[in-house]
Amino acid sequence: MANNKNMDALLKWSIAQQGADDAAAAANGQPSMAAVASDIAAGRRPDLADPGLFDAIMGKSEATMMREELGAALDEKRTEQDRVTALDNFEMLIESIDNANNIASMSLWPSIISLLSSTSERIRAQTLWILGTAVQNNDKAQIALLAQGPMPRLLELLGDADDEVRGKAVYALSALLKHNPAAVVEFDTQDGWKALKTSLEDPILTIRRKAAFLINTLLMQEAQTPNVEAASAAASPVLPSAPLAAPNGAAKASTALTLVPGQSASTPPVTPASSAPLERGPATLAAGVSYPPIAPALLQSGALTQLISSLLPAASEGAAKLAPLKDGSEARADLDYSEKAARAIASWADAVAARSAGRGASGAVNAVTAALLGRLTDELEGPPLDAEHEADVTARWQEVGLDAGEWEQLRERSANLAAEA
Repeated sequence: MANNKNMDALLKWSIAQQGADDAAAAANGQPSMAAVASDIAAGRRPDLADPGLFDAIMGKSEATMMREELGAALDEKRTEQDRVTALDNFEMLIESIDNANNIASMSLWPSIISLLSSTSERIRAQTLWILGTAVQNNDKAQIALLAQGPMPRLLELLGDADDEVRGKAVYALSALLKHNPAAVVEFDTQDGWKALKTSLEDPILTIRRKAAFLINTLLMQEAQTPNVEAASAAASPVLPSAPLAAPNGAAKASTALTLVPGQSASTPPVTPASSAPLERGPATLAAGVSYPPIAPALLQSGALTQLISSLLPAASEGAAKLAPLKDGSEARADLDYSEKAARAIASWADAVAARSAGRGASGAVNAVTAALLGRLTDELEGPPLDAEHEADVTARWQEVGLDAGEWEQLRERSANLAAEA
């Protein structure tokens, strides 16, 4: 059956390329296309029934290439390099969102996930790269992958012995959790915050950056999608029940009839033939699942303490003793990391303030954490670490990229939390 489909496609291609002039074919002593098709169907042309011929002329389909590359990656008789190359080829194929979604329809996810347990660090890292590429900004693939239950293994790989594997694990986890409340709930249920806390003290600075950025992203997503109703509204557009007001007081003009030649004011208005479609939100936000309370989880897991401590001098009272970076430097000396960590802390303070203002219990901050926050605001109010900064950068909060409004809000909320502790 597959061979017949291939040959049908080949014949259609040949007709399109050369035309189907049966009279010209007969004049040249050649069989017509219909005659060739009949011979193939009757089994009289086995030379043309070879599927390899179709592949040679038309090229393999991307689905076929996906199966072949994954099959090569799963073949333990091949060299590690061959298997890694096959995974790299597979990853390039699924950069197409259609191919990424076909992973589920082709039932390839279980085989891919099995490679996360490979004894080869390179295969584990490349497999994590595939996961991240497939589900990044792809709600259908996120749902399909989550259904396979990969969360426990992803959390384990955050503590892998290999630097590249740990980095790719944070990448894959971030791609799965983005705008995906159900995945965040599973992450929360399986104590993912403690696993992510280890990434905040990783000896590789880029991993700490990714972890801080992920925490900030999750806090912002929870704030933007506070409940199931809001999520459902975002995923299910509703047509406006009244005309939208035009700017600069032009609302009346927007309701006037636009007449065409030969049309009177009593004639029904002309309705446009089409209009731009309303944008739908991710399917992951239409699943009826709310984000878990992230701010208390960060506090209880110790991840918040890690973030604050990483921006303080090592000898600060109450600060967590963080493992040194592999190169011996301080994470707080890196402006990229410092900005990500500072924004994550500011987002956490925003989330606590929002919850205490009417979205549930605030999850009281203990005195130790409140004192640590106080030391952080003192540190941020002090001079920049790099004395050679631009003249207008006179404080640490400016150095880490906060604007005046963000800084004032963080300082005010830190003071309020200290007063409540």
